[in-house]
Amino acid sequence: AGFDYREVIVKFLIGKGFKVVDMGVATKERCDFPDYVTQVCQALQKDENGIGILIGGQGIGMSIAANKHTGIRCSVCHDYYTSKTSRERDGCNVLAVGARVVGIEVAKQIVEVFATSSLKEEDPTIQENLKRIQEIERENLVLPKKK
Repeated sequence: AGFDYREVIVKFLIGKGFKVVDMGVATKERCDFPDYVTQVCQALQKDENGIGILIGGQGIGMSIAANKHTGIRCSVCHDYYTSKTSRERDGCNVLAVGARVVGIEVAKQIVEVFATSSLKEEDPTIQENLKRIQEIERENLVLPKKK
């Protein structure tokens, strides 16, 4: 469902000077999105400074799948504000956008602000919240097997 948006967003980000690694599908045919989500999340687990952008129909399923991966904090965003605050206040490193939910121009705004925002590390409340989220993750997610 997000194929056409992905094509536009990739070109948009490259035009803005961002390095883009496109891990998306090659055709508009239906796909098993959890497999693509896993590829993105595994890449981010190796690059803690990277971000991931997932584009699907609603973005919700992709977000659920992404949040099953250790170290991934994925937010579904439908506007500029939630995209910005998901990075600044919640330390999200993956964004999910629904192509059936937002128009392409709004999607560009959401993606750009996500890519240019960063965690407000100086805020002790944010740090405490992230620390607690990491504790919950350690207590409840099974760590990946070492290869």
